[in-house]
Amino acid sequence: MHVIASKLLRDSMYGMVLRVSIGAATSIVDAITDIWVIYTYYQSEELRARANLLLAMVSLTALAPILFIIMGASTWKGMG
Repeated sequence: MHVIASKLLRDSMYGMVLRVSIGAATSIVDAITDIWVIYTYYQSEELRARANLLLAMVSLTALAPILFIIMGASTWKGMG
């Protein structure tokens, strides 16, 4: 039964939509919790330094894929 369900989720359009939807929802919830933690840390004087570090980490992880895409696009122009 498990094998049949796995193959249906893998091969059907609904399975792909389900996997993409779960991934997007997980990503959105993760971003919301990151923002909430940073906001909460900024409320405490003792945790401001950690809030700044966490904000820098989140910013870098958000900007890194964009930079990789830009760098990759510039190398693709020479290939075509």
